[in-house]
Amino acid sequence: MEEPEFDKNKAETYEKMKAARVFPDKVINQLRKFSWYKRRSSSQDLSEADQLNVLDYGCGTGLCTMQIVDDGHLVTAVDVSSHMLDVFRRKLVLHETVAVKLVHLPAGDGSELPRGNFDLILLSYVLHHVEPQKRSALVENLKMCLRPQGGRLLLFEFLDTDQSREAFRELQAAKNDQDTDDTQCDTHCHGHAEKKMNEAHHLDGQGQSHHRHYHWLNPGEVKEQIIGPAGLHIEEDNTFQVENLVRNPACVMDCYFLLASTK
Repeated sequence: MEEPEFDKNKAETYEKMKAARVFPDKVINQLRKFSWYKRRSSSQDLSEADQLNVLDYGCGTGLCTMQIVDDGHLVTAVDVSSHMLDVFRRKLVLHETVAVKLVHLPAGDGSELPRGNFDLILLSYVLHHVEPQKRSALVENLKMCLRPQGGRLLLFEFLDTDQSREAFRELQAAKNDQDTDDTQCDTHCHGHAEKKMNEAHHLDGQGQSHHRHYHWLNPGEVKEQIIGPAGLHIEEDNTFQVENLVRNPACVMDCYFLLASTK
């Protein structure tokens, strides 16, 4: 299926949005807190034992991927949008790195990825984009891509709270503010702030309607409906807040992460 044109337009302007930069930085800051995640220094590369083979599933334009590469790890970056990957590919030319492999998977179910190959899979604000009936299969496929012993899946998502809903409304208002380009937000970062799945309709250049699905899953739902059935074991989970999304300091998004492993 041909990708809708709005994806191309969004990809080209995505990194101009402040929120698009803030969320990846939060993800990487949390990743660097784990004792098993090592970083190379300015004078020494990581040892083979410390270097991870990472899958960034839903990499977008590579805002998380590039920081993981800078830390010294090998990354396979996957996205369903070829337009996002085109932007990412242009950045790689300037970065002088060969540690990233880009993969376009239009099907978006992870079934074509190599099995038993990755030390870590990152799902950064991806799951709410996946249709509800496809989420379990996606995570089960990704679990098969992890090393059978000690492979980890790190998932970040939004908490469905009153504060998050208010932040979402503020971000949507900022999106329409022509005088604050750096405060704009796009639904690539933020799902619809309703408990039930909603459909957002977008028109491409030919006037065709495309559907996007959003549904914020709270940690209990993810554990019971997705992580547990996939045979993954929770190592750690926690909630946190993301600030500085717009100029209003009261705009705060509640989020959470789940770290699961194959053990």
